[in-house]
Amino acid sequence: VVVSGLTVNTFGGHGIVIAGDDVVVTAVYVGTSATGGVAQPNSANGIHVTGTRGTIGGSNPADRFLVSGNGVQGIDVSGDDAVIAGGIIGLNAAATLPLPNGANGVRLSGITGATVGVPGAGNIISGNNLAPATADGIYASGGSGHTIQSNLIGTNSAGASLGNYNAGVALSNAAGIQIGGSGLNEGTVISANGGAGIVLTGAGSTGNFVQGNYIGPDAGGTIDVGNTGEGILIAAGASNNTINSGNVISGNTQNGISITDAATTGNVVAGNFIGTDATGAAALGNSQNGMRIAGNGNTVGGNVAADRNIISANAGQGIALVGVSGNTVQGNYIGTDITGSVDLGNGFSGLWIGSNSSGNTFGGPNPGEGNVMSGNSNGIWLLTSANNNVIQGNYIGTDPTGTNPVANNVGIYLASGANGNLIGGTAVGEGNVIA
Repeated sequence: VVVSGLTVNTFGGHGIVIAGDDVVVTAVYVGTSATGGVAQPNSANGIHVTGTRGTIGGSNPADRFLVSGNGVQGIDVSGDDAVIAGGIIGLNAAATLPLPNGANGVRLSGITGATVGVPGAGNIISGNNLAPATADGIYASGGSGHTIQSNLIGTNSAGASLGNYNAGVALSNAAGIQIGGSGLNEGTVISANGGAGIVLTGAGSTGNFVQGNYIGPDAGGTIDVGNTGEGILIAAGASNNTINSGNVISGNTQNGISITDAATTGNVVAGNFIGTDATGAAALGNSQNGMRIAGNGNTVGGNVAADRNIISANAGQGIALVGVSGNTVQGNYIGTDITGSVDLGNGFSGLWIGSNSSGNTFGGPNPGEGNVMSGNSNGIWLLTSANNNVIQGNYIGTDPTGTNPVANNVGIYLASGANGNLIGGTAVGEGNVIA
């Protein structure tokens, strides 16, 4: 079944209901006037999908659609394998002004295999900015296996700030979701939203991949249109997720990445720009820390160049650890540009190890494991009761060769009562260069 070319507005319930399987809806205006300039809301969801394999929009420009101004969700999906591509959800037809849906732009409820945006036919999901705190750009509750790519979430193509009320993308107990990707044009712009750019929350949020996105910058990766909350918030037991492959997480009002609690573990953050523009050469800092880690057993970086995070130009710490253990930070440039030789600094310490943060590893003796922590106010600061941490093989105050200065004010500072920490060692590769 193909439904095309309709204007659907002012119904007392949903605008369009897709209850059958394999239904295709294209070139519709749902919740607006025929010109797409004025909201004429349906009182419930704009499009309500319960059947499987429903398709809304498509890759052909003639298939593009508009779903804005509706009373509840823009598009509400509770059927598997839906595809949503090439639409505008929450703005007028020119994508210049908000015509908000009353709740989320897109809601995916307990389903598998949804696709929201494809390369060459991403959606603009912006302006869903009415007061309910549930108004995210995309909200996925439960379910698994979704792909979210090539969208603009919180901006339009000109980079205008047209944020959703809360998060850009929020996953609650949703697993195996791909946000962005490492291929050409697979990344999504998630900026200017009223909450965090991306939220991963709940113990069921596991095995998700966030790759190649601009979270805080515009579509060019150079202009700050940051989210009001964190760039990425990982919380409430969301574990074993991967944030990697060239995300630019910069310009956000709070932390670039925040891992919030002890049960939030096993997450990997590698290969990102956190506080710089997309080139890694210019400052585009987050207004708090580059990363705040209050979870145990997470990994930042790795021992190969592709895993290296550039964590620089943030107003607070580069990385702040808050009462945690078992985290590993290796191979990163913290306070410099992408070359490791130009000072972009973080406002305070490159690495801040808070009270009761014990048994963490920073650097290592093997090739590629050492961090460059240079250009900061302090290279490393250990607070009282930051005990039994291992700091080895790092360059603290120099470039990656250890021969040219990129100075911190203080190399390593240990507060009174920071005990039992191992700084360096006698084996090959264990010593730090602090110069």
